[in-house]
Amino acid sequence: MGDKKGRVAFLTQTISVQIDSNGNTDSIAPFVTMSEPGGITYTEGDSVVVRWSASDVGGISHFVLDKFLTNTQQWDTVSSYINGSMTSISWTAELGVSKLRIWAFDEAGNYAVSESESFVVDANECPEAPATPRIIDPGISTPNDFIVIQWYGVDCADEYLLSVAKDYAYANQVEYVVTDDEYTFNNLENGTYYFKVRARNEHGRSAWSSLVSIRVAKNHNPLAASGPYPSLGARNVPRANLELSWDIEDDPDGDPVTSAPYLGTSPNSMTRLRPFNDETFYTISELEACTGYYWRVVTRDTRGGEETSPTWGFTTECTQADVSVQSIHVEGDIRFNNEVTASVVLKNLGGYGSLTGTLKLYASTAAGNPGNALSWCGNDGSGIESRTIHHHRAYFHPEPLLGRHLLL
Repeated sequence: MGDKKGRVAFLTQTISVQIDSNGNTDSIAPFVTMSEPGGITYTEGDSVVVRWSASDVGGISHFVLDKFLTNTQQWDTVSSYINGSMTSISWTAELGVSKLRIWAFDEAGNYAVSESESFVVDANECPEAPATPRIIDPGISTPNDFIVIQWYGVDCADEYLLSVAKDYAYANQVEYVVTDDEYTFNNLENGTYYFKVRARNEHGRSAWSSLVSIRVAKNHNPLAASGPYPSLGARNVPRANLELSWDIEDDPDGDPVTSAPYLGTSPNSMTRLRPFNDETFYTISELEACTGYYWRVVTRDTRGGEETSPTWGFTTECTQADVSVQSIHVEGDIRFNNEVTASVVLKNLGGYGSLTGTLKLYASTAAGNPGNALSWCGNDGSGIESRTIHHHRAYFHPEPLLGRHLLL
C-alpha cells in the first residue's frame, strides 16, 4: 500500500457569476478548496477520502466530483450530485486516474472548481482473497513430543490461520495466527492431532486446506525390574546352580519388554550374563564360595528405551569352617617362666565343615603381632574335632606362656 499522508492543495479556482430569473445579479461566487487527496501514491482499490472546504453567501447547493483520466487526458464524472452540506466523500482508487476535482454550485447557479494535486495509483496485485494453501504431509507418526507443521505459501496472503484439534470432528479446535509458512507445536502428549490452514488478507479468507493428521507416539522407558532373588544383603546364598530371578512390570506404552541380568564382584564392574530376552530368570552353574556378588537387571522395550534396576548384592555360602575366637580366659599369673592354663572358646560361623585340622595358639611380644606358634591339641587335630555348627566349645591346654600375648 502506498503512503496516504496528503498535503493541502491551495490551487487557483474557477468561478462563474449568474443572473437569476428576476434579473437580479448574484455577484458572489462560491469558494471551494480541495485538501485531499494529496500528491502521493495509492494502490488500486484503496479507499481514498476526498476532502474539501467551501462557502457561499447564499449557501452551497451541491457539489460535483470529477476524475482525470491519464490515457485520454479528459475529465470524467465520479459523482454528479453531492449534497451541499457535505465536505468529504470516499472514492475507490482506480488505475489511470491522476487527479480529482470538486465543483461547488450555489442556488443562483454560480460555481467554483478546485483540483487536487496529481497522484499515482499503482496496480493492486492482490485484488481479492488469497488462494487456499496446502499443508505438506507431516508423516504418519513421530516419536518426538513436538510437531512442525509446514505448508506451501500462497500469493497475497497477509497471514495464515492454523487450526489444530485432537478429534477428527474438530469439536475442540484451537486457531493460531501465523505470518510464516510453518509452525512448531511443543510438549505434546501422545495421541493423534489434526491440522488445517487457511490464508487471509484485507479482501477476505481462503477456504480451509485439506485435513492432515499425525500421531505423536513418544516412547517412555520401561519400568525398572523389581522383586529380586537373591534380595539385597542376602547371605549364605547357594553357590551352585543359583537361579537369579526378578519381576517386570507392563511397559507404560504397552510395548513388549525384554531384560538381561548383569553380575560382578564389584558394583562398578558387572558383566551381562545373557542376551536380552523375555525370560525373568537366569541360572548360574557355580559361584565362588564366601564371596560377595553384585547384580542388576536392565529392561528394554522394542523401541530401544532402557531402564536399569537398583544394584543388589549377596554373599555366597562358605564350604569350610569359619572359626571365631569367642573368649580367652587365663588361669594363673602370667609371669616369666610361669605355667598358666588358658581356656579358649571357639565358634564355627561357617555353614559347612567341622573344626578339623591343626589349631595353633600363637604367643607374641606385642598384641596383633603373632610370634611363635604353640601346638594346640596336637598337630593332627586330635581332640578338637567338632561337627556341631554354630555352637560354642571350649578347649583347655596347659602351656608355658613366658609372659607373652595369646593370639589364635
